[in-house]
Amino acid sequence: MKWSGFRGWVHNLWIENCNEHEEDRQPTLSEREYFNRHRWWLKREYTLQTKREKADQIRMLKEEFNVMKMRVQRLEEMNKMLSEECDALRQQLKYAEQQVYNGTTM
Repeated sequence: MKWSGFRGWVHNLWIENCNEHEEDRQPTLSEREYFNRHRWWLKREYTLQTKREKADQIRMLKEEFNVMKMRVQRLEEMNKMLSEECDALRQQLKYAEQQVYNGTTM
């Protein structure tokens, strides 16, 4: 059976606990007994872990956002430079075109 969230997390911890007890040749608890015995610790630990995971996800998203923001700024700067260069070339072309139509050389 596949569980997600808290129930799946508890199930995985119970499996780990059973494996440890079997290695030490100690009796194992049923999943229900394990949960009832460690209920408050399990709830507290799950809450702490999920908060850490969410905080890590938020931190990573902020880092990605900052990288994207810097890329946009660089692209805007490049666009401005290219636009200015394009304007200068247009002026040169216009001047050259006027000279050709007037019959003068550069």
